[in-house]
Amino acid sequence: KQAEFFLRQAHLEEGDLPPVLDIEDERKWLASGKNKKQIQSMALEWLNVVEKHYGVKPIIYASSKYKQKYLDDPFFKEYPSWVAHYYIPELRKGEEWLMWQCSDIGVLPGINEKVDINIFNGSEKQFKALLIDKK
Repeated sequence: KQAEFFLRQAHLEEGDLPPVLDIEDERKWLASGKNKKQIQSMALEWLNVVEKHYGVKPIIYASSKYKQKYLDDPFFKEYPSWVAHYYIPELRKGEEWLMWQCSDIGVLPGINEKVDINIFNGSEKQFKALLIDKK
């Protein structure tokens, strides 16, 4: 249901980032009575439905701890990873990541509120290759 809702709401176009599955709210899942296998199953269903629709692998956004605890199945390594881990100078050695949200208190000229700061792990050419190409 969530994947279908996402597809109705998100009208991605050429030049957009691939779809992103934000799956990090452990308290919500546990409060709903879901266990690790159910969480993995629901995530895989969302990823499969959205990937089939857009023809690109979605990105998985989650904290490092959440990924270690719930997304440790090798299947999830097939998807690009956007890691949320704040207030550290670098991610653990060996941790694979495409993007790293390293701060939620960034300051940018022209924006009067704190913003998230993200780092892309690659070149400008690699970033452009990641974007949706409708051709």
